Amino acid sequence: MESASPCSFPGDAEADAIAVEEAITTLTKADMEELMLHVRRFYAMLHGIHPRKRVRATFVKYDPARQSTAFNSGPAEMPFDPLAQHKRRFSRPLPRPSRSRPVRSSPPRPLPRRDQDDWKAPPCVDNRKNPGKRQPASSAGVGTLDDQIVRNFGRLAEALDAAEKEAFLIRNKPDEGSSGGAPVRAAAGKRERPVEFDFDEPEQSDDPFDLDQFMSKFACLGMDDFDLDELLGSMLHIR
Repeated sequence: MESASPCSFPGDAEADAIAVEEAITTLTKADMEELMLHVRRFYAMLHGIHPRKRVRATFVKYDPARQSTAFNSGPAEMPFDPLAQHKRRFSRPLPRPSRSRPVRSSPPRPLPRRDQDDWKAPPCVDNRKNPGKRQPASSAGVGTLDDQIVRNFGRLAEALDAAEKEAFLIRNKPDEGSSGGAPVRAAAGKRERPVEFDFDEPEQSDDPFDLDQFMSKFACLGMDDFDLDELLGSMLHIR
């Protein structure tokens, strides 16, 4: 049994083509309406976010930052909160220090007594060496020179002592009065009048420097007898 084909009759083919076109047009129109609905919703959402308003341009007076009142207002110390927790937490233990460097030499050890005695050298007997530890040698070259004190040192000390005593007696020698002895000290008591001292004033001469005598001696010398040493001697021994 064979099935009948849709185009068995000439009028049925045209009707089918018209029906297909109408179906396609209906579906396309529905899709276009749905798309336009989505577009309208999208523009409505944009219109709510960015409303289309014409804003006029505004002019603002600009002041440089260095001339403003807030420029360089001065640093302020940050307030400290004693109850705040520490920002840094040291959870890991501190690493151990590195190993000490090797010592180039061993530590010093005390020398034995024998080595210390061997290192002790006697001082040099030469006068030109070891100025702090030199020892004078004898002229014979055997042993060292003993300390000798010259006798003149004792004589000089005795002479100085005697001269000092004599000077002390001369300075403290009492003034001889009319009786030949020390002047009698007046009895203690109230004086009736002030004490008067009699000083012997030296005689004033007309030529205190003896210039006349010097000039007379200089005039007596002739050109042949003129000697500088004699002139100087006469100047020093006028009196």
